[in-house]
Amino acid sequence: MKLDDLAVRFETDKSSLVHNYTERYEVHFAPMRNEPLRILELGIQSGASLKMWKAFFTRSHIFGLDIKDSRIFDEQRITTIKGSQTDVLLLEQISERYGPFDVIIDDASHHSRATQLSFDTLFPLLNKGGFYVIEDLHCCYWPEFSNGYSFIERIKELIDCTNANGKVGNANLKTTNSDRLFIENVKNGNSLTEYESSIEAMYLYRGIAFIKKMAYDFPVRQF
Repeated sequence: MKLDDLAVRFETDKSSLVHNYTERYEVHFAPMRNEPLRILELGIQSGASLKMWKAFFTRSHIFGLDIKDSRIFDEQRITTIKGSQTDVLLLEQISERYGPFDVIIDDASHHSRATQLSFDTLFPLLNKGGFYVIEDLHCCYWPEFSNGYSFIERIKELIDCTNANGKVGNANLKTTNSDRLFIENVKNGNSLTEYESSIEAMYLYRGIAFIKKMAYDFPVRQF
């Protein structure tokens, strides 16, 4: 059964009847469908998407975080945690206890500063080769969600990081350590930052972004 069929069945707004995020998710997640993953979704509401993910990823454990007590949705392979997406200590504790996660989905407050705080806390803790997904990006343009700052600006910065801001001259990820331009930058004390060395790809669609973490280890600047 396709993901969208499950989304319609469980009445999540990710379905083609509303946002149609399922079409995008199907592209990136279908190859991982039968893997034993650990998936964290920020924002639970009715619990519909937790049930959808459980039905789609038949061998995975689904975790949900929400500011409201959502234990009513706890069942086999679904675990909920009460708390805020801006509680950095809690996010780190969740990752340490239940992670590392292979997929993290932010469908929580949609406030740009909260979205950035969650991303900057959790993306470095994401499993290598994993996906970090941010939904409802249109909210970044609305004053009540942006409060003077738009997460879209962060996404623009991450696009530059995906290309290592030009610090590497070869697009072959596996040969970065022997790349001439990279070696030259390292000698000049200008090695890759954490995001420059860990983002493999970004997929930006209307309303939703997928950020894929590299499966390879690259040197990171030592502070």
